[in-house]
Amino acid sequence: MWEKLKKYPVIEQFAKFALVGVMNTLVDLIILNFETYFSGVKEGSGYAVQKGVSFICAVIFNYFINKRWTFEDTSEDKGKKFSQFIVISVIGMLINVTVATMAITYAKPIVNSTLNMPFL
Repeated sequence: MWEKLKKYPVIEQFAKFALVGVMNTLVDLIILNFETYFSGVKEGSGYAVQKGVSFICAVIFNYFINKRWTFEDTSEDKGKKFSQFIVISVIGMLINVTVATMAITYAKPIVNSTLNMPFL
């Protein structure tokens, strides 16, 4: 598949970027599910900490896969780029963790009782 896309570098790069995005989401969800399974914490501030940890792991994974594979960046200015990426990602993390924690802690009981779906 990638050989056909080599003719169209922008499309190839976008396809790689999208695939890394899917993998990033899976890393986040897998780590979060391991954390909730082993700790038993599934809502509240404990959940927020777990979500923060899984998000940071996924962000670090995302950075290195995109850098090496998607964008094929071999530049030596590693520290500055990584620092900038982390600063921007922390803003995203605050939004992500806040929304996820509020949804799990406050919206889940309403949705479960309204839709009668306790497995959510």
